[in-house]
Amino acid sequence: MTGSARFNLPYLSAGQAQKEFCHNEALQTLDLAVAAAVEEEPRTSPPSSPAIGDCYIVGTAASGAWAGRDECLAGYTSGGWRFIEPLEGLGAYVKTTGTWAIYLSGAWEIGNVRGSCVLVDGVRVV
Repeated sequence: MTGSARFNLPYLSAGQAQKEFCHNEALQTLDLAVAAAVEEEPRTSPPSSPAIGDCYIVGTAASGAWAGRDECLAGYTSGGWRFIEPLEGLGAYVKTTGTWAIYLSGAWEIGNVRGSCVLVDGVRVV
């Protein structure tokens, strides 16, 4: 195996030249996926002037630099766009709406809250 099972983070190998390249690739992926936060709800084309560090959910039927990357997380870096294939249960905070997007059953659910009960000050109300 040359990468991790979930996000395919590259492994270093003994005697490998330019280990910093693999290490930095893994850090870029982790930077997008860990505590993910996206700028807005899904969109189908990249913004015209993204800032380094901006992250988006790619909508369906994506175009431009995002073509063929439907449902991925797209993060803008100094090296251009990087994409993460979402895993079941991956969550991202949606900054513009203050809600959460969760990837379930092959699609992003946005704004839904799931749970088995609601507690207020330790008292179950629902």
